[in-house]
Amino acid sequence: MWDRPTSNGLFRPRQVAGSSFNNVVAEGNREAPVRNRKFRRNGLVLSLGALLAAAAAGYIALRHQDVYHKKERREAKTEIISAVTADLGAKNPPPEPADDDWMNDKVIFCADGSWLAYRSRCHKQDPKVWDIFIAKASDGKWYYSTYHFCVGALVLAMDGQPESLAQFKEKYFLAEFDGQSDLALEKTWPQK
Repeated sequence: MWDRPTSNGLFRPRQVAGSSFNNVVAEGNREAPVRNRKFRRNGLVLSLGALLAAAAAGYIALRHQDVYHKKERREAKTEIISAVTADLGAKNPPPEPADDDWMNDKVIFCADGSWLAYRSRCHKQDPKVWDIFIAKASDGKWYYSTYHFCVGALVLAMDGQPESLAQFKEKYFLAEFDGQSDLALEKTWPQK
């Protein structure tokens, strides 16, 4: 396998077909692998391509997580609509909150006398259900929103009594729906 010694006393490997020694060259007192530039470049391109594909797949997966149409949120929507319908029953308008307050966990009264019978669920209460607000208003229409009112509609209490239904709809990104369909699961806030 080895040829005769060179002038510096080292042996040079013989080129033998199929031998692992074909990729080794003597340099001084040590042996170093012969670099195949084409193979190295192809490996680098393939590695970079795989890395970019994995990053793109991760981005798409994270971007398309649909928190709005999960089974648990659909069930919560149905429960909320049933609860609001039961609250209203034959009472239209609903009874005003006690202690001269303008809201409670079931109804919001605006300064102009308009009202919303509502339920709200925050994802902090149930991580499987992303924020959902559903209400039937004094105008006879159903509304929904994905605005984050926080636990117990804390944001509403901090913001104070709304002036009107129109102001409330605009400020909290309410969208109209038919009171039954899954349209109420769509995103209204935050807007892109």
